[in-house]
Amino acid sequence: MSEATDATAGTAEGGAIVGRAMRATTSILGAYRAFIAHTQACEECRAEGVDCDDASRLRQLWRDVKAAQ
Repeated sequence: MSEATDATAGTAEGGAIVGRAMRATTSILGAYRAFIAHTQACEECRAEGVDCDDASRLRQLWRDVKAAQ
């Protein structure tokens, strides 16, 4: 499955992308990488210049992980 398809599925499934990132994230750096990788690949984020819903969730996950450590 391609990343673009995964992004579409994540939005439809109510945040599956964020769920996968949370399971894979064990550090501040991992959370930040997930956020940046998404924003670089997401057409909506790049075209609009603002975070889409998934990017907003990933950014919040990064902030939460950072605050917890």
